[in-house]
Amino acid sequence: YAHMPPDLRAEFHARATRWLKPGGTLILEGFNPQQINRDSGGPSNPEMLFSESMLRSDFSNLAIQHLATRLVELNEGPYHQGPAEIIRMVASRS
Repeated sequence: YAHMPPDLRAEFHARATRWLKPGGTLILEGFNPQQINRDSGGPSNPEMLFSESMLRSDFSNLAIQHLATRLVELNEGPYHQGPAEIIRMVASRS
């Protein structure tokens, strides 16, 4: 859930890719744009939410094994309660 402004996001994702050793796996979970109208957490700025196309672009040099958006029920404290729109990705570096 490391959401950040677009000007920082792309560089952070590039760094995260470089941190992986060959064969290493990146597991990412965050809020997707459908979360913007929910009060169960996440950024209020829609540009900070993750879409499948954004993640495919940001992590184009990784092999993506799983990428999906889901509606889940959060129960993670007072600011992360209730239905939430998330995105999950599992990708590896060759």
